[in-house]
Amino acid sequence: MQRRFRQAAEGSSFHHASARSAVLSAAGSTVPHMLEPRSVPRSLGRGVGLMEANFAAAVGQLSHEDEASQLVVDSREILAAGARLVGAQLGEAEIDTYIALSGAYVEQGARDSGDVETTKGALTRTVYGRRIGGRDRSIIHTALVNLFRMELQFSGVDAHSGEFDTEFVALERLLVRLEFNRQIRYRESAPHRYDPALAGAEHDGTIKARFAEWHVSQMQRGYWVELDWEMLRSLSGAAKLLWLVLSSPRIAFRACEDAPHLEQLRTTLTLDGYRALGINSADRRNCKQRLLKYGRRLIAVDGSYVDFEVAPSVEQPGAHELTVLRRRVTDQLALDLPAAAA
Repeated sequence: MQRRFRQAAEGSSFHHASARSAVLSAAGSTVPHMLEPRSVPRSLGRGVGLMEANFAAAVGQLSHEDEASQLVVDSREILAAGARLVGAQLGEAEIDTYIALSGAYVEQGARDSGDVETTKGALTRTVYGRRIGGRDRSIIHTALVNLFRMELQFSGVDAHSGEFDTEFVALERLLVRLEFNRQIRYRESAPHRYDPALAGAEHDGTIKARFAEWHVSQMQRGYWVELDWEMLRSLSGAAKLLWLVLSSPRIAFRACEDAPHLEQLRTTLTLDGYRALGINSADRRNCKQRLLKYGRRLIAVDGSYVDFEVAPSVEQPGAHELTVLRRRVTDQLALDLPAAAA
C-alpha cells in the first residue's frame, strides 16, 4: 500500500470554501481499487522511508499505553492493531528509526529471513538528515532497543494473512532479533573497553536486526506507505502521528465526483476516535482545538491537504464530525474492511 507525498506548495491555506462545498455536495463516490502487490524495488530513491500500512493506521493508538481507541469510517473499524508496550515506549525516535530500518530492509532485497544489516551512523543520518553526534547515535540506539522490546496485540485481523476475523487476537513483535557488534556494546556498557579504531573497522556490521514473520510477509507483498523524509522531519508530536495515520490506505478517503482532483474523509469522532488520531484528552473542546491546530500544520507541510473541518455531530450528540479534504492520489489503496458491529 502506497501513498506518495509531494513537497508542499507555498501559500497553502487552511480553508478552501469552494472545494469544500464541492466535496460536501458530491454523491456516489467510490473507494479506490485494490492494486496488485508491488515488486520490491532495488532502490527507494533519495529521501524516502517506508512504514507497514497497518502500523501506520494504528500509530496514533499505539502512542497511548493502555488507552482504548476506536476510529470508524463508513461504518467500518479501521484499526488493525492494539498495543501493549513491555518495558518500552513508542515515541517519535522509535517511529522514525523504524521507518529508516524498514526502508533499509526493502532496499536490501526484503529477505525471507527478515534480516537487515546497517550501521548506527547510517540510521542516524537517515533520521536526522544532517551532521550527527554521539547524542544522536545514543537516541537511535535506545530507539532500536525499544522497538525490539515492543509487543503488538493484533485484534480483528490476522497480521500474517491480512484476513479479517472479529474473534482473532494475537501477540506479535516487530523485531525478533537485534544485534550490536562488540565495540558498540562496549561503548554503551563498558566505555573503558571501547576502541574507536576497531569500531570503525567493524563499521559494516554495526547493527543486525530481524523483522518478525508477519512484517516480512507484509513488506514482501508491498503493503507499505511511502513517506517523504523532509516532511517527516518537518512534523513532530501529534501532528506527525496524524499525518502518518491519514497516510495509511486503511483510512478510506472517497473520490469526489464533482471535484475529480479531490478526495475526502468524513468520520464521527468520540474521545476514542481522537485517541486513534494521536490526541489524548478528556476534554472534547481541547481535542477539537488541537486537531484543528495539527490539521493546519499538515496543510502547511504537505501540499496535498486542502482543508480540515471539525464540527458538532448531528447524528451523535457530544461527538464531532471530522471532514478532511485533500488532492487525490491515484496510487492510494483502500482495504475492503468488514462493517463494524452495531
